[in-house]
Amino acid sequence: MNRDFKEGQLVACILGDTKDLLGVRIGVFKAYHNSNSAFVYYHSGGTAALTPLKALSSIDNVQYISSNTLGGKL
Repeated sequence: MNRDFKEGQLVACILGDTKDLLGVRIGVFKAYHNSNSAFVYYHSGGTAALTPLKALSSIDNVQYISSNTLGGKL
């Protein structure tokens, strides 16, 4: 699983675990906070949410997502 995220990259946040999957959120990576967490935009506002890195995953078919408004204007 890719953990080398770059600013502006679309990512998936997996909520819960394999036993109790609560859902998946698509976001835009903003910045690393520390070695365990990062800030991710999940809406079009300017506030990014602190998210555990272990919950983030890269999106393999990102080239098929043509546009988004997450994070407003980066």
